[in-house]
Amino acid sequence: MRLRTVAAVVLGVMLLLGTMGPARADQDDSEERARAAFKEGAALAEQAEWARALAAFEQSRAARDHALSIFNIGVCQRYLGRYTLARETLRAALARNEKMGEMPALFVEQATTYLNEIEQKVARVTVSVKPRATAVAVEGRPLIPAEDRPGVWVAGVAAGGVGKSTGADQFEVIVDPGVSVFTFTLEGHETIEVRRELKPGTTTPLPISMTEQPATVQISSDRDHAIVRVDDVDVGMTPVLVSRPPGTYRLSIIKNGFAPYESQLALKPGQDLRLDAKLLPERVPLTKKWWFWAAIGAAVAGAATATYFVVRPEPTRPEVDKGGLNWAAEVP
Repeated sequence: MRLRTVAAVVLGVMLLLGTMGPARADQDDSEERARAAFKEGAALAEQAEWARALAAFEQSRAARDHALSIFNIGVCQRYLGRYTLARETLRAALARNEKMGEMPALFVEQATTYLNEIEQKVARVTVSVKPRATAVAVEGRPLIPAEDRPGVWVAGVAAGGVGKSTGADQFEVIVDPGVSVFTFTLEGHETIEVRRELKPGTTTPLPISMTEQPATVQISSDRDHAIVRVDDVDVGMTPVLVSRPPGTYRLSIIKNGFAPYESQLALKPGQDLRLDAKLLPERVPLTKKWWFWAAIGAAVAGAATATYFVVRPEPTRPEVDKGGLNWAAEVP
């Protein structure tokens, strides 16, 4: 298939140069520049240098628009995996050929073959969005309507910019296979970004509600494996990803030996929040330290002994035995 493509490109060079004819002295040099760029693109295509060949064919088209230049631009885009863009380019080449008759049957057949192949390679995403005024972009580019299929939109073709509303609450988007990031925006609401890995030829549903979309919180702490609680319910240990509907929640992060981290989360629809908690070593109250009570016990024991000696009664001497004569000497 690649050899046939290169042969078609080279044949295109010959045909294009033939239609241009020799440049006149008083003629603008645009045809000469188009001719040179086209030949350069053909040479690069033979070496499978598709990105450089694409640039050369685009320069040729800028100097002089021609269906064969458009066709070869689409071929390069196809080989670079930019299928949605190649789809629109090849369709544009066929549309110009219907008006101008610039493409021989070989190129018309090849363009049609490529378009049928691309239909099997692109991915499709069925988007359901509320409200319908929500603007949509894919990879930082707004969508364009597919002229051949009403209600279908194409990603990866428009110039970079903000998303736009399709005016519908359900529609299909044609996307290049691989990882794509869909961005949904609506005034007064948090922007929602959805990352999807799409396989060729698949159709993937993507429901989005700007007012009901759950919020996502990535919770981490400077001390790993701390317990995370949302409204007193354990949701795992840090780091942890928590998804909750919009609303207000109590957050607690607990680890033995550290003071609890307490916070309140006010989550908005579709919000993507990251929270890094710093846990401080716990300050143990004086009354909880073991040596405090040991010292208190010793102090209490010492106080009791001192009190005994202070308040004990004076001892009394036992009565002296006066003997048989019933007398005794007094001792001063």
